[in-house]
Parts: sequence; C-alpha cells; structure tokens
Amino acid sequence: MNLDSINKWLTLIANIGVVVGLIVLIFEIQESNRQAISNTNIARFSDIESSMREFALSDHLPGIYVTFETTGLSGLEAEDVARLREWELARIVRMEGQFVQYHDGYLPEAGYRQMLIRAKESALLWKSLGIRSSNPEFRKALEIDDDA
Repeated sequence: MNLDSINKWLTLIANIGVVVGLIVLIFEIQESNRQAISNTNIARFSDIESSMREFALSDHLPGIYVTFETTGLSGLEAEDVARLREWELARIVRMEGQFVQYHDGYLPEAGYRQMLIRAKESALLWKSLGIRSSNPEFRKALEIDDDA
C-alpha cells in the first residue's frame, strides 16, 4: 500500500466519523428540544395548579368572584376591587408568559389555544377593571376572533 492509498482510506474514515458525529449531534439537539418543551409544560402546569390552589385557599377571592358574578363591580368594596384587579393582572402575566412560550416554540398548539380561549373569556372582565396586557402582540391575538 502506498501513502496515497492510506491517505484516501484515512480521509474516508474521517469523513464517516464526521457524518456519524453530525447524526449524534442532531439526536442530541432533538432530545434537548424535547426536554425544553417538557420543562416548559411542567412549569406551566405547576404555575396553573399553584394559582388554582391559591385561589381555592384564599380567604377573599372566592367571595369576591361570587359577589362580582351576582352584582358586578358595583357590589364590591374598593378593597375587593383592588384584590380582583391585582389577581387578574397576575393572570394576564401568566397568560402572556404562555403566549411568549408558544411563539418561541416551547408550548404546544393545544395549550396555547386553551390559554387563548380563557384569555378571550376574561377580556371583558379585564376591560371593566381597566387593566390590559402590556404585550401588544398578545392584545392583538385577543382581538382576533378565529374561534380559538
């Protein structure tokens, strides 16, 4: 075997090694993306569950919503309106986070659609409280009536 033949074989082996390395890298990137999406979903569900528990255990919020649903804002004391406003602002922030996660590719379509439906259902309440999202793209998504 001459030196030229050895070089050709070494080049072929090196190229095969590069291709195998690229294939492994592709699988590692896909796995990393799956883990990032999974972590985002876990954090989302944990955040939702935590806020639902906080609401259920609150001394004030369930009563505020019952009063609001039966008499509207006029039936609430100023302190309760303030509580309701801050609670709903926190909901907006959570939903904005999900909106951003979806547009960054980390939240599945079904989770995004579910959040958007809930946000559209809450939009009238937010308007009556004089609050809104600080994210113009999120506000625009709420205005589009596409049977989310």
